[in-house]
Amino acid sequence: MQNDLFKEDFHAMAAGQEAIANERLLIKPFKEDDWINLRLIRSDSGFRRYMLPANAPSSLSEENYKKRAIEFARAATQGPCAPRLICLKDSGEVIGSCGVIETANMPLPELSFFILTAYRQQGYCLEAVRLLLKSLNGLKVGAFVNPENSISIKVLERLGLKRVSSIYHPIFDSLGLWFE
Repeated sequence: MQNDLFKEDFHAMAAGQEAIANERLLIKPFKEDDWINLRLIRSDSGFRRYMLPANAPSSLSEENYKKRAIEFARAATQGPCAPRLICLKDSGEVIGSCGVIETANMPLPELSFFILTAYRQQGYCLEAVRLLLKSLNGLKVGAFVNPENSISIKVLERLGLKRVSSIYHPIFDSLGLWFE
């Protein structure tokens, strides 16, 4: 009974914030109190390997996680370019993140996605990114990928994006592959 009430509250809350969903997943904007989920995602070894610049600290203070969550929550109110949480629809459990971000000196807004290690190889990433792209109503996006990240390359290819060049990314301070 209590779990059913949680599900109803969770879905009503997320729907009021322009969440998108399909049969299995709910993609919702960050809220200010989602700093705990941000810490969970950032602590995953796969995230640290491919999603953080080499000079980034492996962990942040609680205060910095809270600041980032507030930034993400505000970005979601200003348009489609914002990180979002990927949740299991039935339970509300956070399993990753995806979104579109604008980075200076990049040709297009960047598609970003990540699934926690425990939830990989279940089709969630491809499913979530397809759902996200559909919600963008034709917004043209690109994706920067570390050439060693073969899984993300496969996801982008399965989405129909094509490798168009090698490109320098100012945040990662490295060369990588650019897909559009």
